[in-house]
Amino acid sequence: FAQLGDFETALSHYRQALHIYEKENNVDGISSALGNMGITFFESGKLEESFKSFKTSLDLSEKRGDINGTCISLLNLANFYGRTKNYNMALSSLNKALELSLKIKSKPQTKDIYYLLAEINAAAGNYADAYNYHSLYSDYKDSVLNESNSKQIEQLQAVFESDKKDAELQKRKAEIDRQTSQKIMYAGGLIFAILLLFFVIRGYVQKKKSNIELSLKNKIIETQ
Repeated sequence: FAQLGDFETALSHYRQALHIYEKENNVDGISSALGNMGITFFESGKLEESFKSFKTSLDLSEKRGDINGTCISLLNLANFYGRTKNYNMALSSLNKALELSLKIKSKPQTKDIYYLLAEINAAAGNYADAYNYHSLYSDYKDSVLNESNSKQIEQLQAVFESDKKDAELQKRKAEIDRQTSQKIMYAGGLIFAILLLFFVIRGYVQKKKSNIELSLKNKIIETQ
């Protein structure tokens, strides 16, 4: 709804989410909802409500020692200050965020902070600093991209290995099934041969017995 420009509906949903998070005492959810509300307030031109949401989100993150959440809140505040042309406060917020992101070694966060530092310094007329920060942003962007690509390659390799193992298992299962079928066929053939031999032998014995009985009868007749 926010992307469609329907800010009031977006804020209504954010307020509902915030109420649920508060009811469940989900501090991460509360901080996230407040941050999104701050962005929506800003886009709808309600600057005072926007600042209040960002500041409340920051206070919550700092209170519970959530460094990542604090970085995000400081970034939101810095963006707010920058777009309202309060460049000194924006840079102050960004420097705090940068210190924290470097502490937790969060390259994606650091990348975003360097980008905003370049933007704010350029807007403030500090072109040398803007250039330096943009260079750092480019370095971190490439690093994050390479790490992302490496992870994707690892995931693809894992999928390939898994598929390979599955194929081998399927092949092995097919071979076992084939061998089992052959064994069943051999067993069936052997049973059939045994039964056939049994009936042949029984027929032979019965025939021989009949021949003997017939021979005896003939002798009796001849004697008589």
